[in-house]
Amino acid sequence: MTRRLVLSMALMLAFAASALSQDRGFEVFGGYSYQNTGSQGVSQGMHGFNVALTGNMSKALGITGEISRHSWGMSMVDPIDASVIDVNTSVLGFRAGPKLTSHMGDTASVFVQPTVGFYRMSAGGSVAGFTGSTSAT
Repeated sequence: MTRRLVLSMALMLAFAASALSQDRGFEVFGGYSYQNTGSQGVSQGMHGFNVALTGNMSKALGITGEISRHSWGMSMVDPIDASVIDVNTSVLGFRAGPKLTSHMGDTASVFVQPTVGFYRMSAGGSVAGFTGSTSAT
């Protein structure tokens, strides 16, 4: 599923290059992300990525689409019966919205990018041969 999303973003990027003129252009962002899920001094987190494509309609206005995914997993052996316990979770996000940019000379710019979208969360695990999973959008 994630490979299809990344491939879709790559195709959008390829078509955006021909759809937008050179003076308008497009921007691509990709990066690593860490989402802290721990509390009260417990350090836990989900590693992930964020990919965004912005098609600039003018120097000040663009349309942005983003995809992000964070995941966490753990395996351990139960000391009582030596069975393997697996737990995993992931969050997949899709967002889109306008990007308003104010250029300050040639060296800096400030932007506001309100986005709306949805998240797909899933969790699963297995203990002693019993498996289960759940997901929600």
